[in-house]
Amino acid sequence: LLGSCAVGSFLGGVLSRKRNNTSYTLIAASFLQLIGTGLLASITQNETGRWAEGLSEAIFGLGVGLSFSGNTIMTSIMIRGPKQRASAQGGVAQARVLGGCLGLTACTVAYNSQVSRYFGNLLNEVEMQLVTRVLLDSPETEGKFLDLVRRVYFAAYDVDFQIMCLVAIPTVLISLLT
Repeated sequence: LLGSCAVGSFLGGVLSRKRNNTSYTLIAASFLQLIGTGLLASITQNETGRWAEGLSEAIFGLGVGLSFSGNTIMTSIMIRGPKQRASAQGGVAQARVLGGCLGLTACTVAYNSQVSRYFGNLLNEVEMQLVTRVLLDSPETEGKFLDLVRRVYFAAYDVDFQIMCLVAIPTVLISLLT
């Protein structure tokens, strides 16, 4: 994911090296992100091939990288003067951080709701806190709960990528208007 994001960032710069192609870059980026999240959302827990997940992550990462470079180039082109440009680039960087925080929050809420759904009647309060914080790496998650924790992860994973698809769809529409 990170490698393809880096490739996308580099590619976005190359595409707009001689001419402003940021609109096309952002359209391609949003479509790649939608395709990647859609593919990731369609992977089932019975899927044995990790290549499908890796390919989907690569497509998504390429879209994210293109988006990052497109936004950076667009900000540089639209803002005149070095002081204003620095402020605008800082604003773009902060928007990325905010988006990441919102995404992580949504995924955490989805996971915790799945934990409550699956474990609500099986665990006491201390065990519930352990499962929502430590998860699979904990030695306390062995035995009868390991399979249940895996099911919770898969259920939360599905919800997470459904949320990402719901965010990616308007992104495609907005990019087509740039």
